[in-house]
This record gives sequence, C-alpha cells and structure tokens, in this order.
Amino acid sequence: MNKSMFVIFFTACFMMCCSAKSDSADFASSPAIVSNDVDLEESVVLKEVEIPSSLSIIPDRNNKLDIGKLKISSGDVYNDLYIGKVVSEELINIKNIVIQEKIGTRDFGPIDGIEDSKLRFGWNNRNRVLFFELIDSSIKFDCGLGLGSEIRDVLLELGNPNSAGDNWVRYQNIDFELIGVMFYYDVKGFVNKIIVFSYT
Repeated sequence: MNKSMFVIFFTACFMMCCSAKSDSADFASSPAIVSNDVDLEESVVLKEVEIPSSLSIIPDRNNKLDIGKLKISSGDVYNDLYIGKVVSEELINIKNIVIQEKIGTRDFGPIDGIEDSKLRFGWNNRNRVLFFELIDSSIKFDCGLGLGSEIRDVLLELGNPNSAGDNWVRYQNIDFELIGVMFYYDVKGFVNKIIVFSYT
C-alpha cells in the first residue's frame, strides 16, 4: 500500500469512528419518547383493600324518640300497625304464640301474640299492641327503616340513641309511657333485628 492510499484509508476510518460516537451520544442525550395515549400512573394496577370505617355512636339520653316513625303501613293485615293500636277480633282469634322477651335488663311479657313469616307481635289484656318484631325485610317502618338498613341510616333518621352496646342501639320515649325500639346490627353495620315495645 503506497503512502497516499494509506492516508485515504486512515482518514475514512477516523471519520466513521467519529460519526458512530456522535450518533451514540445523540441517542443517549435525546429525551425518552412516551406516548400521550398511555397514562403511566393508570397503567400500574394496585390491589384495592377495603378498610372498614369505624362507627362512632354517642348515646344521648335526652333524645326523644318520635314514635310516629315506628308505624307500619304495609297494606296487608299489618296495615297501620303501631304501639298502642287496638288489635282486631280477627287477629285475636288467630293468636298462635305467647311472647316473652328479655329487653335490655328487663323481662317483657308474657303476652298473647301472633307470629308468621313477616312479623311477630303481641298485645296486652286491653288488646292494645305492646310489642312487635320485624322478621321479613319487606316489612318496613313508614320512615323507610327495616331489616337490611344500615345502622348509619338509623342514626341519620332517629338521631343519637339513648343507649348503645357492641351491636345494638336503643331509642325510647318516656314522656307518657315507656315506648322503645331496639336495632341490632351485624359486623358490617347492617340491621338484622328490630324490636318495638312498650311496658304499659
């Protein structure tokens, strides 16, 4: 190889090498291209964990129960049922149970009553309703509360209870006679038992 060809060959190699380095540097210094069609934060799937919210129930002894909200107007044999209502002869004649309950710290009953798939209720010797328990979720108070309601809805509708326990709240009205209602609820906060009663 003569001198002139060597110079040409060397010059060509040098230029190729510099060009390759320049391309590499340009690639490294160029910003990453991200499509605007994909949100990177949304593309990360996070496992959702349900955290139960704590239920704070503060009893209020001065809260007076609005007993008008404990009326049932279901349109059938229990239409217009409430504490103190006079029971019809028709219902008295189909009496099928004697009701005796422990409500709070007091014994209730025994009183005559009726139980079926929807409701259990009883009356005193003057044939006035003293007790009823909702059994079916289709039976609801006129205010909309019933089995399956959330205990939060009970608090919103009736206010703070007069007393409360681990899984129950109690409302009562003692202006003229002791009329009360017990709402029991499960660990998820859904009402699973309702008893309305009077001690008169």
